[in-house]
Amino acid sequence: MKSMITAETVSPGHPDKIADLISDYVLTQALENNSASKVAVETFLTGTKNGGLVLVGGEISEIANISSEDINEIVKL
Repeated sequence: MKSMITAETVSPGHPDKIADLISDYVLTQALENNSASKVAVETFLTGTKNGGLVLVGGEISEIANISSEDINEIVKL
């Protein structure tokens, strides 16, 4: 059986990169709150530079103390 190797590459500022930054931030904050936290997070982005929607969903075993302002700062990057 032949094996296949795949890779995903997107340019800086691509919505996938921003979504990854938000998901990573949620994970980091949860682990800082409790290093035994269990986290499953997915971030979805829609819209344009004039507005849009950020939807963060998943499961988390501990409160991560993340505000809407924290997410807004990441999206502005």
